[in-house]
Amino acid sequence: MTHLNIDFNPLTPELTEANKQGLDGVKAYLRAQTKGEIILNEAKLILVGEGEVGKTCLMDALLDKPFQTHDSTHGIEIQSFNVTTDTQTSITLNAWDFGGQRVYRPTHQLFFSSPAVYLVVWKPREGSQAGQVKEWIQIVRRREQTAKFIVVATHGGPQQRQPDIDRQELWDLFGKETVVDFFFVESKPDEQGNRKGIDELKRAIAQVAASLPEVGRSVPKSFADVRQALQDKGAPYLPLREVLDICRAHNMDDEIARLFITISHRLGHLTHYENDPTLRDIVILRPDWLATAMSYVLDDEATRAAHGLVKFSRLAQLWDDKNRAADSRYPATLHPIFLRLMERFDLSYRVADLTSRSDSDPISLIGQLVPDIRPQNISDAWKSSPASGDTTGDVEQTQICHIVDASNGQSASAEGLFYQLIVRLHKYSLGRADYNASVHWQRGLVLEDEYKSRAFLEHVGNDVRITVRSPYPEGLLGMLTREVKFLVESFWEGLRCDVMVPCVDPCGRNMPGTGLYNVSNLMESKREGESRYPCPVCNKWQNIDALLHNATAAQPDVTALIFSEFAEVKAQIENVRQQRLQIPNSGSAAQNNLGARTRLVNLAILTLHAPHSLPSGEDLHRPAANPHRRSQRRSAPVQFLPR
Repeated sequence: MTHLNIDFNPLTPELTEANKQGLDGVKAYLRAQTKGEIILNEAKLILVGEGEVGKTCLMDALLDKPFQTHDSTHGIEIQSFNVTTDTQTSITLNAWDFGGQRVYRPTHQLFFSSPAVYLVVWKPREGSQAGQVKEWIQIVRRREQTAKFIVVATHGGPQQRQPDIDRQELWDLFGKETVVDFFFVESKPDEQGNRKGIDELKRAIAQVAASLPEVGRSVPKSFADVRQALQDKGAPYLPLREVLDICRAHNMDDEIARLFITISHRLGHLTHYENDPTLRDIVILRPDWLATAMSYVLDDEATRAAHGLVKFSRLAQLWDDKNRAADSRYPATLHPIFLRLMERFDLSYRVADLTSRSDSDPISLIGQLVPDIRPQNISDAWKSSPASGDTTGDVEQTQICHIVDASNGQSASAEGLFYQLIVRLHKYSLGRADYNASVHWQRGLVLEDEYKSRAFLEHVGNDVRITVRSPYPEGLLGMLTREVKFLVESFWEGLRCDVMVPCVDPCGRNMPGTGLYNVSNLMESKREGESRYPCPVCNKWQNIDALLHNATAAQPDVTALIFSEFAEVKAQIENVRQQRLQIPNSGSAAQNNLGARTRLVNLAILTLHAPHSLPSGEDLHRPAANPHRRSQRRSAPVQFLPR
């Protein structure tokens, strides 16, 4: 067999991933299956919600642990327990408890996965709006559209508010297939030792988990054996060579072993970057261990006070803090790997440091901790409007990345987008040679490419407005727009990024920029021969070329100008003719003027028949005695000189 196409068949997740490796990957997977297979009844349970709403106490209740209060969760904590379905099938749940602090959100999205059961936890005492129930469902769905949710109210108590929540609104927004059920529970036992609603919640979780495609699937027995062997190691990470040794010990050849690692990485069982020279020799077995290490940096007061700037020596102190328990400390050999992982996840980048410590103690910027207000030097880096009489030759163009929910087209937020842009685009930062020249904040940044083209990116609502000033703005503008669109649509499965351009002319509402035009629609209309497109705000028709180039339609109308000149020339011809009748041999200047104007009349006639052959303004005033010189000159933009 040399070719196999099974792309549109209902495949198991493992076989789907093997198919992505091509025919050899499928063959390796099937060979492994012939050596025995087992049924895995295992699912992922993820607890999300704002901070201090009782997620960790709820986890204790699900695990039947004694009630106790907890400090805020750092990063992610993972624990396992079993539930039983109505058909008495036992399912193992790997429960992930995510810290609720807002600063963690961009990091935690890296670990959201589907299929999984999500518990959105909120506190009735503060209300569902304060608990941001709807927002948490949206954040998860924009990453994983097939996620299933159970909404859980905690901390009610006899003297507290009842769990009032608009269930119908959530069902109308997301559907009952997505928001499966609502529960009100007490994580703290009453005097009889009962925890209200916990048993009912467990049964509901079991039923939802049983419906996931991951549960009850067949996998090669060797895959399950190796996974168990890795778990038994109890290590948060292992060198790649040791993982391969464990695979060989379970009768996997190297080809199947590497396929196992690739599939396990893509399914979220472990983390391995096989194509990264820095990371390919390490396999991370505990994502919670990695997320917690990142959380120590995000929570560090000194790093926050420095607006995200942190020395490597400070990171080392945070990761190996002697005041923490031994299992929460990380040896020095891991610190460079952690830093590389943070860069890999678009969380940080190494800044340009002109001091002597740049090699021995480099400085990094944590994107999520940049200032929340515009820096004072913004006016030096980007003036609110180009200076009058500007002789730089810069042209200004704007495009808007309109971010919408892919399912309904409504404006939507890409949580943490700008932090990632600050890191991903740092090679264009004004501070790439000296960090002190950087201009960025939580909702904006100023960039410059190697040709001194300058760009201003800013959040406007949920959208990203990109403006470039350059003699040729299309190059940088196109690159930045593609980068934003790719990042949004590749990272957030449930979002779409529509590229828009604003109107420049005052439209029917006399407000430039009010109407936004989808670039794809403008291009399609232009392909069909249309020259104008209606404003979505006031229905006034606008010139497509002017919209695409952000050019005002108030530029001189070539045809109208020619006819205006034609009328004036006609009058001057009659005037000069009368003068020549009176003074036959005088007025060389008048004759020259007549010759120039006569050439303009001829040009008008030619233009009306062939409008695209209009010569340059320089050619309009060139004597007709040298036609060959004119044909040899490079075409220049149309210019209209004063009469």
